[in-house]
Amino acid sequence: MSSNVMIEGFYANLAPYYKWLHTDWNASVTQQASILDAVIREVFGASVRQILDAACGIGTQTLGLAELGFCLTASDIS
Repeated sequence: MSSNVMIEGFYANLAPYYKWLHTDWNASVTQQASILDAVIREVFGASVRQILDAACGIGTQTLGLAELGFCLTASDIS
């Protein structure tokens, strides 16, 4: 079995439990988006509004950035 198949299987099996990773999901989404927004503005400037999240996982950052008005495309293998 290839390592890619093993990794994909690991995350596919873990996915139903992602909801338990954050005690307060909404607070986590807000906090992570706020931090990423500051980093994006510092590094790329305030005009950046489109984001590609190529490994979005459970979408914690993606959802928060969308709430801040970013236009996102997100995907994850699991």
